Amino acid sequence: RTQQALNFMWKYTDEMFITDEIEEQLAQQHIAVRGKDLKEEYLNSVTVIIQQATLALPVHASYIYKGGRYGKHTEELGHLLSEMQIVARSHPNIVW
Repeated sequence: RTQQALNFMWKYTDEMFITDEIEEQLAQQHIAVRGKDLKEEYLNSVTVIIQQATLALPVHASYIYKGGRYGKHTEELGHLLSEMQIVARSHPNIVW
């Protein structure tokens, strides 16, 4: 089941490394790091962990999800946000 979950979720990992205009400007000002500059180190680290867990690194999925940075989200995000907001909605006057 873990391998199946890893295979399913792998299509979302490339989005972490997309560098948009804002991130590029921040990187040029030495305020942020370009996501694309972290990809190789991430893959090296994750590969070791996946091998230690006796799992296989997924082959590139036929579809790589991209668009979250631009407001394009899957249906699942709505359910997740609803779950995360239940406390605030149940207690609207609470002070955090």
